[in-house]
Amino acid sequence: MRFHIRAMVCLVLVVVFPYGQTQAQLFRIDFNITGFDISNGNNPPTNPVTGWIKYEAPSITGNIQSIADISLTIDGYSYSTSDVGFTQSGPYQFIGGVLDPPFTLNPVTTVASLTNDFWIRWDQSTLIPDNFIYSSANVSGGWDAWYALDDFTHFSISAVPVPPALWLFGSGLLGLFGLANCKNSA
Repeated sequence: MRFHIRAMVCLVLVVVFPYGQTQAQLFRIDFNITGFDISNGNNPPTNPVTGWIKYEAPSITGNIQSIADISLTIDGYSYSTSDVGFTQSGPYQFIGGVLDPPFTLNPVTTVASLTNDFWIRWDQSTLIPDNFIYSSANVSGGWDAWYALDDFTHFSISAVPVPPALWLFGSGLLGLFGLANCKNSA
C-alpha cells in the first residue's frame, strides 16, 4: 500500500514540477521602441515597434534554448516562431528574423535591406537592451533604435509563471490518489 502512495506522489511531482535547475524556464521580453530615423531617404514604415517574444532558457541570464511564441508585426508582416532565431555573441543575446524573400536562411545577426527582418539585442548579464534594427521587404532601408539614445520606451524580461491549471491538475490527482487509498484501506 505504501508503495502505491509513494509512486502516486512521485507521479504528481513529475507532472506538476517538471522543471529542475537544468531544465528550461519560460521568459517573456516585452518592448516598445521608437525614435527610428530616416534610412535611404525613407521614413520608417513602422514607428513605434511594439511586441513580445517568449523564449526558453535555464535562467533569466542563461543562453536561449528555443523560441516559444512571438507577437510582432512590422510593416504588415507578422512574424511567427518559424521566422525567428537566436544566438549569443560576446556579452549579447540576439533574437531576430532568419527567413526573408526568396526564403533563404539569414543569420540572426544580419539585417538586409528589402527583406522582412529584424533583431533585438540585449546584454545577457545586466538585461539592459542595446539596440533594435529592422528592415522591410516593401521599403528600401534599415531602421535602428538604440537604448543609449532613449529609443526604448519600454523593455522588460520576466519569467512566465506556471499556469494555475497545472497546479489544480496536480492537486486534483493527489486528491484522487488519496481517495483511492482510503477506499482500499476500508
